Amino acid sequence: MLRGRAVPAAQAAMGSGILGPLLRQAQASQACLQALRTVLPQALWSQIQSGPILDGLWTLLVAAPAAAAKIRQWVPALQAHVRSKGWPVERIEVKVHRP
Repeated sequence: MLRGRAVPAAQAAMGSGILGPLLRQAQASQACLQALRTVLPQALWSQIQSGPILDGLWTLLVAAPAAAAKIRQWVPALQAHVRSKGWPVERIEVKVHRP
């Protein structure tokens, strides 16, 4: 980085040896979540947050137990869909997460 030259935070993070992989992981997770928009009913969207993708396991964080139960029924279709899009997801785990 040149002294006195402003660099956007995302660009600086991508160039970092530690933050770069984390940022790419977060971007992949969000892209997978966006891919689900064509599969899941719209009513479930406000309940879901994307968690990490680690070693082929993608965690979906869901706000309410009832919504989590419904999304768990969709897991086989969701896994097939994200795999068809080329994402490295072997399994999807649904966890209840209350902010």
